[in-house]
Amino acid sequence: MWNYAELAHVAKLAGGPEMLIEAIARKGFQAGVNSMNVPLIIVGSGAFLLGCGVTAFISKHNQKVKQIELEGRMAERILVEQLTGEVQNDDT
Repeated sequence: MWNYAELAHVAKLAGGPEMLIEAIARKGFQAGVNSMNVPLIIVGSGAFLLGCGVTAFISKHNQKVKQIELEGRMAERILVEQLTGEVQNDDT
């Protein structure tokens, strides 16, 4: 355990008690930042990949919806043509 004389000596070498406290706080803050780099990279990468996956899913879904709408319009047109053709055939 440190005694007061050792603490005073370390503080003097650091430029005074305030400077020592600032240095300790800076090192602690930097250690906290460094310890969060890997989790932040992992979370950021996961969020990016999830975003890409959702975007791809939405794009595929929209393409399917457009294809279904197109097929529906084509089926409607064919049905109308067949019905109007049958009506014209019945009239003759």
